[in-house]
Amino acid sequence: MRRQIAVACAFLTLLSLLLLREAPQLPSDSPIWVCDVGRVTRIEFSPDDARFAAVVARPEGQASDAMERHHRQLLVLDSASGETLLDTKGIYPMSVCFSDDASKIAVRWLDSLKVYDVENNAVLMEIDDRRAGSSWAALGFANRGRVLVTTFIGPVSDDREVGWNVSSGRKTEEYDRPHWWSGSGISRDGSMVYSGGWPGPTPRIRTIIGSKPLFYCFRHPFHIYASFTSNGRHFVTIHEDGAAFLWEARDIDWDNAAQIASELHTGLESSTALSLLNQSQRIAHIGDDGVLKIRRLFPQTDW
Repeated sequence: MRRQIAVACAFLTLLSLLLLREAPQLPSDSPIWVCDVGRVTRIEFSPDDARFAAVVARPEGQASDAMERHHRQLLVLDSASGETLLDTKGIYPMSVCFSDDASKIAVRWLDSLKVYDVENNAVLMEIDDRRAGSSWAALGFANRGRVLVTTFIGPVSDDREVGWNVSSGRKTEEYDRPHWWSGSGISRDGSMVYSGGWPGPTPRIRTIIGSKPLFYCFRHPFHIYASFTSNGRHFVTIHEDGAAFLWEARDIDWDNAAQIASELHTGLESSTALSLLNQSQRIAHIGDDGVLKIRRLFPQTDW
């Protein structure tokens, strides 16, 4: 029976991929959104790039007390129109993950784990900190958004993967493995993770299972942004001097990471938040002016 359930779930996951909306035709080098409510500290796009989440730090002058200064406003917006679809706030969002069709978003706050219905601006599931587990969890939706899976991605890999039924908020063991993960440094397929280390903060990449070291990307000055590409074949770093580098993400000699391409003067060093798009070879960037734009990265290279 469990095998039949697993096969059925795998089929539904494949079907959900086929039903993804067509990626929007977002313009390059033109504003797609202007934030006027605070400083954007994080951006993350849905799998089809049709929506994005923005974490906004409220201006200190609007804080009522010391604790209020730590509040972060989480907005979910339509990429094509810039329309706000979901508006909420909490304390320190650790991980953010969209469902395949971007109708739901899971947020691991510092004190809770929540799943929101983006289209109806409602909370579907809320789990307090004691039940949600480690704040260093990666998130992934399974079973066409009906199950949220969390897994520990700290320095020691173990079997702390847990499935949560979004409707009931109860644990479940009946789910297919998510194909799209989101979390601190994790690749989209959930096979690799990067972290800093001596002589840090150089990104060091290792496998999730077995914590096997794969390669590290050393380049001075240090990076301000790092991410796997959505297909998991490459790794991007952007540095304090504005230089960007494209690395090959594969099991190679630890001391010899393969650098595929570079772009030395991107102008991205002043960005407050950066995010690779998932359906095109471009990057979104926003600065202190609150203007979100998209531009091609490594224009001479097909990656």
